[in-house]
Amino acid sequence: MPRERKQKQIDRDIFFFKATGIRKFFGVDYLRKNRFELFDRPAAMRVDNESTFLMHCLESDGFAPVSPEDFDWLKISEGERSTVNALRANQFTHYTDRTLLAVSPGSKRPSRIWNEDHFLNVIKRLVAEKNVFPIFFGSTAEFELCERMKQTVGTGFNAAGKLCVRKSAALLRICRLYLGNDTGTMHLAAAVGTRCVAIFSAADRDGQWEPFGKGHKFFRQNVECAGCRIDVCPRANLCLELIAPDDVFSSCTETLECEANS
Repeated sequence: MPRERKQKQIDRDIFFFKATGIRKFFGVDYLRKNRFELFDRPAAMRVDNESTFLMHCLESDGFAPVSPEDFDWLKISEGERSTVNALRANQFTHYTDRTLLAVSPGSKRPSRIWNEDHFLNVIKRLVAEKNVFPIFFGSTAEFELCERMKQTVGTGFNAAGKLCVRKSAALLRICRLYLGNDTGTMHLAAAVGTRCVAIFSAADRDGQWEPFGKGHKFFRQNVECAGCRIDVCPRANLCLELIAPDDVFSSCTETLECEANS
């Protein structure tokens, strides 16, 4: 269970799972002692990310600590790798000498979406200066957004809505870098060891939804309405607009250079 849980909700969840026949629970005592409610801490206060918290829950009940450097979380199979290799050979075989860049420009929540023109600014420069080949990820609903961006950039592959979660993970695994919003794709990239340059709104607590692992770079600007938790911003995503494309581009280039030298 996530940290934002009332005691009554925790009790209700335990009751429900017991009713289904489950008898053994892990991390519940740790959750009770370390939970917080939706708005009980300043949004500007940094907290451990949710995945680290959940690891602590397991460790509190005797599970061995997990290293963030273990990137074999999803056990990507040879079959899944073969599917991705075939996709690469069929769809962008002429670009095998270029660095693969995963891009996730959408989100189910509009208040978490960085400006499309800002993304294009960064991606175009990475294509021109760092020889990247962008692969656009997203849901079926984001296909048109990704296609429009691909056409504007003039190169790339639109994978939005075309792959299941595990095949998306296999494709993310061969990308050198993830650039995108605070999305499930970001967490999937981190789970297969792909470093992330991620754009965060100030709608949630600072740090709470950062991906697990090391080597990631994050952008978040605090504003007076931080912690709003809203899905549609009445201030035209002010906190996101304060994030400069030049700074994001610099972080992308630094991460790519670090990866090339590692």
